[in-house]
Amino acid sequence: RVDFVVPSSSSSGSHVIEVKNVVCADYHDSTAPAKVNQNHCVVTSSVPLPNYVRSGLFPWGRVGQEFEGKKVVSARAIKHLRNLAALLRASSGVGKDVDECTVLFVLNRGDCAKMRACKEQDPVFAQEMDAMRAGGVSVKCFRVRWQPDGKCYFDGWVLVD
Repeated sequence: RVDFVVPSSSSSGSHVIEVKNVVCADYHDSTAPAKVNQNHCVVTSSVPLPNYVRSGLFPWGRVGQEFEGKKVVSARAIKHLRNLAALLRASSGVGKDVDECTVLFVLNRGDCAKMRACKEQDPVFAQEMDAMRAGGVSVKCFRVRWQPDGKCYFDGWVLVD
C-alpha cells in the first residue's frame, strides 16, 4: 500500500510517494509546559535559545506498539519507510519500474520552521528514516496554513532534519 504512484521526473519509471501528517511540535526547555500526567508527551530541545527553531515532530504519540522486539510509536509508519526503500532497490516484481521514492510530510503547524523525526519518542523510526535517506529515498516537507473559514493553503517547503 502506498499513497501515490506518479510518473518519474527522471525516467519512464514510477515515483512512489508516501504522505505523513505532522501535527505536533517540540518546545524549547525554557518554554515547555509541565507534564500533567504520565501519558502527557512533552518533547523539549536544549539548543541555546538564540539558535532554537521550533520543529514539527513525527511520529507523535504513546509508545505502545512493538516492531522487531522494540517499543515504538508507529510500527505501521516504520513498515512504510521500509517498503519505500525496498521498492527503490527492487530489480523485479512490483518495484522493478520504481525509479524514485519520497516520504512527503505535511506540516499542519504555522509555528514550525522545520520538521524532524521524533527520536525522543521513537528512536527506531528516526533510525529507519536515516537509513532510508541514505539508501536514496527522498524526504520532503511542506507547511500548510489554515484560514479561519477552514480552508488550507500551501505555505512553503521546510527543512527536514
